Formats: sequence, C-alpha cells, structure tokens
Amino acid sequence: MFKISAMICFLAIGSNEVDLCFKSEVPLNFKTKDICKMEMDGIIDYMDADLTERNTTILFKCEELKKIKGMDV
Repeated sequence: MFKISAMICFLAIGSNEVDLCFKSEVPLNFKTKDICKMEMDGIIDYMDADLTERNTTILFKCEELKKIKGMDV
C-alpha cells in the first residue's frame, strides 16, 4: 500500500518574506505505486493554477506504507 505525502509551502510570507512549510498527507491509500503516482499527477494538474495564483507550492511524493508485525502503519 502507498500514500501521498505532501509538503505545503506558503512563499515569501510577511515583511521578512519567509517561506512557511508544513508536512501533510492525502487521506487515501493506494494498492500500487503506479496508481498512487497517477492519482498524485491528477491532484497536481487540478491544483496547479490555483496554487500558482496564491504563491503557494506543494511537493508531493508517493511513499510505501510501513508495516509493523503485519499491520499497516
């Protein structure tokens, strides 16, 4: 199983123009890395213009869910 992790950054905030970034993830799991990447690309295409207009960026990455004693974490 795979999940989409995200790093959301608001660019040049305040008088010091500091970038503020936060970790997050899409609350869905995917059976394969290929499906994860396909869904990730769809999210990117859907959000790109709006994020650019708002001077915001999101970095996405498909990551495999870790297992502990046969359980997904």
